Amino acid sequence: MRANWCLWRALFASSLVLVGCGGGDDAPPPNSDVSVTGTSLLPVVVRGGLADYRMTVANAGPETATNVTLTVSLDGGQTLGTVTCAASGGATCPGSLGETMSVPSLPRGGSLVLSVPGMIP
Repeated sequence: MRANWCLWRALFASSLVLVGCGGGDDAPPPNSDVSVTGTSLLPVVVRGGLADYRMTVANAGPETATNVTLTVSLDGGQTLGTVTCAASGGATCPGSLGETMSVPSLPRGGSLVLSVPGMIP
């Protein structure tokens, strides 16, 4: 499937990039307002330490976003740790959490908060 839309959010000079795409060849043009925001939970990280990022994916509507694919990309040799997810507003966390995640639908008013740890080399 070809995505109808894509957006991305980068933190700290591309230390973490989260890409979200949705729609597809069989889907009508989306009528949703998906956003990705993020922050680092630690003000300073050291070599051999853990960088902890929090990313929020939300849909302001007016309709459900469909076939959303989220891709986490860590830079600088970071190793992705165990991703966790909390859903609200009728959203459901992806069945498989990691580098690439699929969200079949993200309802209007729904959001996902992803905790994304990265080990610093």
